[in-house]
This record gives sequence, C-alpha cells and structure tokens, in this order.
Amino acid sequence: MNTLKDRRHFLKLLGGSAAAAGLAACGGSEEPAAPPAKSEPPAAAEAKPPASPDPAPEAAPEPATAMPTEPELVPLTDDDPQAKALAYVSDASRVDRTAQPRFEDGQACANCALFMGAAGDSNGPCSIFPGRLVSAKGWCSVYAPKAG
Repeated sequence: MNTLKDRRHFLKLLGGSAAAAGLAACGGSEEPAAPPAKSEPPAAAEAKPPASPDPAPEAAPEPATAMPTEPELVPLTDDDPQAKALAYVSDASRVDRTAQPRFEDGQACANCALFMGAAGDSNGPCSIFPGRLVSAKGWCSVYAPKAG
C-alpha cells in the first residue's frame, strides 16, 4: 500500500508526534497511525534525498478534432405557445390592430432592436425567442424600434 508508506514518510519528515496525531485523524485509514519517529538533527534530515521521485504529471488531453456547433435554430410558428403569448405573427400585415393598438405600419422584426439577424435576411434569431428564428417580416408585442 504505497499511500500508507508515503504518508508515513511524510510524517517522518515532519518529525513531530503532534503533526502525526493531527494528520492521522484526517487520513481516513483504518490502520493505526505510525508511531512518532525519532527526530534527527536538522543537518542529517536535510542531507537525505527524497525516498521516491515525484510521479510524472499526467499527459494533457488530446485536443478536440471538431469545434462544437451551436444547436440548430428552429423557425418560430404563429401557433407556438410563446408566440401566441406575445402576439407574434410571421407576417406583420396580419397583425390584429384591434387587439394590438401599439402596432404601427412599417414595424417588423427586421427593424426591431431585438432582432439579431443581418440586414436583408429573411429570418433571424431574436432575443425574445431564444433558439428560434423569427421572420424578418414578422411582428410581436415586444417590438422596440432600432435606435437611429
């Protein structure tokens, strides 16, 4: 059992029964702690080489061959429960103006501050609907115009 031998060697190097008693309680071993070693003069203790060399460090893990990809975004449908809760429609021309009095002509996901697609994209991600693609022609009740 190398760990017991290593522990005893460590305690021997410490050369004190108080340290041995304190560390024996932490060891979790069922075997009794080693009796305190005779203390050696400081010069003799320093002159001794270590009993065994340090083990070689573990090899570094091999790098991944492919970068992890982001999950594929799924198009948001008008029937999605979250879309319904926020009055999303994939075509702003179909907004119910009675139910959505905030809607104004010209508002669409493409010119909303929350739309994260590139200019000219037909659809893109939206911070309100994570993991989903919204239509650039769409609209929802969270619409916020892009700044200047």
